[in-house]
Amino acid sequence: MGENIGVNPDDLHQAAKKIDGIVDGTAKADFGDLAGSGAAYGHDGLHAKLTEFCTAARTASELLEQNSKAAGEALRRAGGAYQEREALQHDLVNQQRAKLDGLALGTNVGWAQ
Repeated sequence: MGENIGVNPDDLHQAAKKIDGIVDGTAKADFGDLAGSGAAYGHDGLHAKLTEFCTAARTASELLEQNSKAAGEALRRAGGAYQEREALQHDLVNQQRAKLDGLALGTNVGWAQ
């Protein structure tokens, strides 16, 4: 088995929660009708570029939200897998300990006769 990488599953879950909190804050960003109408700028080209910028910023914000949520979910899954593996190892150690305790008591619990 590989070396312990020193990751606490709770730390992974906390990092995922922090990502969720940040994403929730940015997901609420509303560009609304920031570009307004062309008449407000007096130049249709300037209005077109501002509209293009707002559309790109909105798209980038949505992609950031999606990718951040995926990263948070990956951290949660990794933490869960780590906890499951640790629980399995704990159970296996306890099973072996019970067998050894039985052998020490002369009962041969779980051992071939």
